[in-house]
Amino acid sequence: MKAQFSQHPAPAFILGLVSMILLARLLVLGAFPLMDPTEGRYAEIGREMVTTGNWVVPQIEEEVPFWGKPPLMFWFMAASYSLMGFSEYSARFPSFFLSCFTLVMVYFLARRILNASFALMSVLFLSTMALFYSYAGYVAVDTALLFTVTLALSGMLCALISESKSGRRWWSYVFFLGLGLSLLAKGLVGAVLIMGPVILWIWWNREWRTIRSLPWFTGLLLTLLVAVPWHIVCEMKSPGFLDYYIIGEHWKRFTVSDWEGDRYGSPHQFPRGTILLFFLITALPWSLVFLVTLIQRPPIREISKGLLGDRVFSFLVFWFLVPLLFFTISKNIMFTYTLPCLPAFAMLLARVFLIEAETEHQDHLTTVSSNLIGGLALIVPTIFLLAAYFVIPLLGESRSQKELAAQFMNLDFDSDAALIYTDRMPLSGDFYAGGRAIDIPDENPDTILSHLKDVDQDYFAIEVDDLESFPFEGLALTTEVGRFGDYILRREFDPSDLPLKFVLPATPEECDPK
Repeated sequence: MKAQFSQHPAPAFILGLVSMILLARLLVLGAFPLMDPTEGRYAEIGREMVTTGNWVVPQIEEEVPFWGKPPLMFWFMAASYSLMGFSEYSARFPSFFLSCFTLVMVYFLARRILNASFALMSVLFLSTMALFYSYAGYVAVDTALLFTVTLALSGMLCALISESKSGRRWWSYVFFLGLGLSLLAKGLVGAVLIMGPVILWIWWNREWRTIRSLPWFTGLLLTLLVAVPWHIVCEMKSPGFLDYYIIGEHWKRFTVSDWEGDRYGSPHQFPRGTILLFFLITALPWSLVFLVTLIQRPPIREISKGLLGDRVFSFLVFWFLVPLLFFTISKNIMFTYTLPCLPAFAMLLARVFLIEAETEHQDHLTTVSSNLIGGLALIVPTIFLLAAYFVIPLLGESRSQKELAAQFMNLDFDSDAALIYTDRMPLSGDFYAGGRAIDIPDENPDTILSHLKDVDQDYFAIEVDDLESFPFEGLALTTEVGRFGDYILRREFDPSDLPLKFVLPATPEECDPK
């Protein structure tokens, strides 16, 4: 008797489940504030593109370039802002859009490889993995990288299995287009994650003749036409960009564990091999299901090995392995680095399950019913949706400047007033303040006093722990408006409200005790 898993979920069931899950993700895009540092930074860069009209050089603040990442994701966000205005929803929508497009590509690739059931299972697995689902509405460049890597490798695999010369040629151009876009999504790392699986696949299958039949000259020309012009123009408009971007971001970030040249953050140091642990976490719940299945069903190990003997599925194996192997040797990693391997893992997992469904093995793992598949698929979306309404907003009190900036924007202030952060400014502050926020590096007292002596009635955001280092003259000339997480908001007195013979206090104790 065949395993009950052969009665896998009906296409309508899977399609309805995936649609419901994605709709729920779409509805909570604006449910909580933009979080610092990542979301606040990238959302503000996109906003600066729109307000300054400079779509070439990404900027953290006006006239302050951001050299850390190429512009593809920022272009998507700027376009979203132009259509829908500035909001959490419009900032996160590009990630949702690119994630959905990635699912569409996985579906068509998997259907071309095998059939519709395999394609729908692959989409279901990918859409409900922890990292994919959470980042399908998170402001980050990683979703753009995922999109471009999936586009390129899907194009290459379709070219390799195409039976016509014209089909192989046009699918090859999809590959080269994706390769060029990956350079605009996250730089040279995209090229590594794309070319790595292709090179390993050629070596493993000895497909030298097939690979030589692809239009490499015109294809690479397309890649260069897509990627190179922006790099040249950006260097012309912002000299020094290429040196920092290529040497720093693409070499030292991954090879120097204590690299001190990072302008926009700090290295994330973990022991080599930690990326494998990150994968097990980010691919939940399906990574756990796969591991338990391997342990309890030894024949599946043989099935997994058999995938390498298949011309098509060996490509997916290398697509899955290359990101993990590449980042295993890196000294600086983040859990998001597993994202590009998840589409391949979803398709491999779907293939293993469908093969097992055709065997005679009977146990509680291989006799998976539609209800159990649906239950497993709902774990991550359910947890995330609960967190979106009950947990993440609480984190926003300490990791977002939304409430503080809203108070600043709602108060009666003159048109030239600024929201001044007396130390390093969380960039969500500038986003929510509509570009009115500025920062004073290292709490420079002379700069603080210069703002107090001008004609504008400014606002000062001071970290609670830094209040003692704030000039006491500044305390005397400001009054506390409120406290927001780790920050105190103080408003400068209107000069017209001060006595004509106002004398600054001699000691901090004489100032406003608030």
